[in-house]
Amino acid sequence: MSKNPIRHTLLVFVSGLAVGFGAATALGPGADGARAAREPARASAPGGAARPPAVRGKAAGGGPPPEATPAGGPAEWLAGFNALGAPPDKERFLAELIEAEMRRRPQEVLAFLRALDASRLRGAAIERALGVYAEKSPEEAVKQAGLLLRGGERINALAGIAYAWGASDPPSAIAWIARQTDQKLAMPMLENMVSAAAQADPQNIRRLIEKDALLSGEQRGLAARALAGVWTQHAPQEAVEWAKGYSAQSGDARILATAYLNWATLDPAAAARALGTEDKAFSVGLAAELAGLWASQDPKSAAEWATSAAPEQQRGEALGNVADAWADSDPEAALEWASLLPRDDAGRAAALQGAALRWSLRGRDAFERKLAELPADLQEEIRGGLAAASGSRRPGGP
Repeated sequence: MSKNPIRHTLLVFVSGLAVGFGAATALGPGADGARAAREPARASAPGGAARPPAVRGKAAGGGPPPEATPAGGPAEWLAGFNALGAPPDKERFLAELIEAEMRRRPQEVLAFLRALDASRLRGAAIERALGVYAEKSPEEAVKQAGLLLRGGERINALAGIAYAWGASDPPSAIAWIARQTDQKLAMPMLENMVSAAAQADPQNIRRLIEKDALLSGEQRGLAARALAGVWTQHAPQEAVEWAKGYSAQSGDARILATAYLNWATLDPAAAARALGTEDKAFSVGLAAELAGLWASQDPKSAAEWATSAAPEQQRGEALGNVADAWADSDPEAALEWASLLPRDDAGRAAALQGAALRWSLRGRDAFERKLAELPADLQEEIRGGLAAASGSRRPGGP
């Protein structure tokens, strides 16, 4: 529903900002750390360091687990791998081999993985291995990702490398980013590096961002938004206070917006109270987004706030976002709430449209049955809102 450009800021834990870095793989993400960079900090390992995938307890069929990875080198590993039949056993074999040998014999492990037949499991194993390799040799890990992987597998591997690098050595990670000419490669990696570093020590990465003259303005802005998103998950008030100052200094209001929107995923009521103390021009622009995030957790409280406290300029959009998010979990309740708003309420039309559109997209038949039960004038009002929404989505439409 929202047309507010703030909706498209880098909201680390809400919208997943490293586009394409979320492909699931058979070993778990090829980059455990990359997944943690996009999920709430409370779900990540202490210190933010990447960890190997958990080993599943038994072989397929409930039998004993496979024997430990064999001694020897790539030829013996390949023979042992090929002797296994069940995919879960092969997955466990690769996970154990990478954990046991990748830090000691990286080139031999990579040679073995390179010799495997192309498959999703092979790609996932290489992604995981390169994430481990990056703990000590991140630049070589980046090089190997380009040699061994393509497309989404390479992107996912680079996410894990970036996360491991940011967790282990933030200064060298950021210095490497500053030397890159391929920004399509560098920018997503920078976000993961900062996210990993911020999990361990947000103050340290804050100092790097503020003082590192090597980063471009665009890179520094991205890094600041990534930091704000992670830091808010740990210490929201401290993070917002820093983001406020840095946004003012840099002229990038998206940094503070990212902090507030991430705070809203944890404690929307507290975020809303604090937002009310901000400059009106800023708070007005963010209110509708906050209302939608709040409604995804507690629609009744969000509805109450949107109707009583949302800035007048954003009231309609806030009510529409509440209805849209509410309809995701309970479309009938959302539509009923919207229909009970006063007819002279400026946000009524947006709320009805938000609830009706979301419901109709989720299940047209159920929506039509409910609509037929409503008074004729309300049916007409709702259908008019749907027609307006459909017209606004047409190519070349307003």
